[in-house]
Amino acid sequence: MKSLFPSLAGYTRQALRGDAISGLTVGVVLVPQGMAYALLAGLPAAYGLYAGLVPLLIYALLGTGRHVAFGIVAVDCLIIAAAVAPLAQPGSPEYTALVLLVTLLVGLFQLALGLLRVGFVVNLLSRPVLTGFVSAAAILVVLSQIKGLMGLPVPMQTNAVALFSTAAAAVFAFNGPTFAIGAGSLALLVGLRRFYPRVPGALLAVLFTGLLVWLFGLDARGVETVGVVPSGLPSPAVPAVTLDTVRALLPTVATLSLIQFVNTISIGKLFASRYGYRIDANREFVAVGLANVLGSMFLSPPTSASYSRSAVAAETGAKTTLSNAVAATVVLISILFLTPLLTHLPIAAFSAIIIVAVATLVDVRELRYLLRTKRTDGLVALVTFLATLLIGIQQGILVGIALSILAVMARKSRPNISVLGLMPGTQMFKELEHHQDARPLADILALRMDASFTFINSERLRDAILELTATTPCRAIIIDAQPINDMDTTALAVLSELHESLASRHIAFVFGGVKPPVMALIRQSGLINELGDACFFMSPYQAAENLMHMWGREIHTSTSARSAP
Repeated sequence: MKSLFPSLAGYTRQALRGDAISGLTVGVVLVPQGMAYALLAGLPAAYGLYAGLVPLLIYALLGTGRHVAFGIVAVDCLIIAAAVAPLAQPGSPEYTALVLLVTLLVGLFQLALGLLRVGFVVNLLSRPVLTGFVSAAAILVVLSQIKGLMGLPVPMQTNAVALFSTAAAAVFAFNGPTFAIGAGSLALLVGLRRFYPRVPGALLAVLFTGLLVWLFGLDARGVETVGVVPSGLPSPAVPAVTLDTVRALLPTVATLSLIQFVNTISIGKLFASRYGYRIDANREFVAVGLANVLGSMFLSPPTSASYSRSAVAAETGAKTTLSNAVAATVVLISILFLTPLLTHLPIAAFSAIIIVAVATLVDVRELRYLLRTKRTDGLVALVTFLATLLIGIQQGILVGIALSILAVMARKSRPNISVLGLMPGTQMFKELEHHQDARPLADILALRMDASFTFINSERLRDAILELTATTPCRAIIIDAQPINDMDTTALAVLSELHESLASRHIAFVFGGVKPPVMALIRQSGLINELGDACFFMSPYQAAENLMHMWGREIHTSTSARSAP
């Protein structure tokens, strides 16, 4: 049991006490927040409660992030709204069925990646991409709640231009009582977060505003409310699947799957490093995937880790993932016994909850750090931010991934190629450009390329060698191959071409420090027969020593100018 369910290993009464207090606190936060996020996703509020049941229980048993608070998340809901709204009317049965299908497909995709142990695919979402995407998505979430905050009769939009234009066109049609409730809720939440952070502001906001709506009959004056919330547990059912619908949703499924996993792993690692334990990435993929698969059968939208609720869990003493089970119990009690009290809760209060919850995700400090530390990463984050904000959710993240890949390929295609010199009194070769004591060897040009040798950069090495040998007379070239971890067939062809070109000019072409896997590839390709075993040495120094011995000399450094060619 302990091997199947990590949260049960070494469980103690002290852990139970911490999990109980933490779970109760997170559950109280989750009830209003879950309903708010369901509305953000275009679903009835009740589906936010359903997201707090089965998925939390699954993660409690299978997850490895002890302080991760699982459940419905704002950014996930915005991605869902952006993808499904063009296919069906938000709030309609068809729309709900599509969201549940997305949940099922996301779970199956995550399960497959976890079982195949290919969690490395999440590396496509680099830190700059996530920084730009999450910040832009948070702004979009805030803008999307203007209509709920003011009671504007505008359709759902998923980019900043459309949100501004539709809101501006309807700004004079705002509902006064709705705006008063929204603004009051916003002020209450901000004030409590600033001065009394331990007070459950979201719960107080919806209870107080719901009481106002009931006492003064504000729903009759145009204040939109949650309405009737079905009591009782959702009946299990498998979402309907059609091939055409699956094809239409696949880009969203892949995007959401990776974002959820990166989010869960990032939050898990943050608290794991703080409290001294480890996260199993592939196990997390399975846990999140199974939570989504089984959750979809119990009317749950996609679920993953929440940073804000995880922070609450850690602060209130969570010890293991079982705090999620306690939080699910709070949600269950709300569904079974408290649904009549939810009818008069105003949508404007939920909009205020969403705005306050996601506003902290706009990370200007991180963007400045990226621009200051590595400008390329900063530009990737900035372009991802602007693309997500101005074009759309999925387009923005695809632009970010494409830019990251292009940036990596650009760096790989132009690796640093250093001209080396021997450090006096040693067998070490160092860059002439950076080491004043290094001296070039007479008639020998020693080079090192700081990258694996592949089709991306093979032309650069060839051009560099031909250019250097055209301007620097030499009898031999030594390649320090120690940094080369891999080589492909294009690189092998370039080596053969270089060998032939240099041999025609009576310049020896030798290698020092070739790693065993690379050497095995050279032998397997047959290139060893063309170059000969005598061209490969254990180190660049041994290569130089052998050349000097063939020329009847001792190794000594050149007396020529020491600057790099």
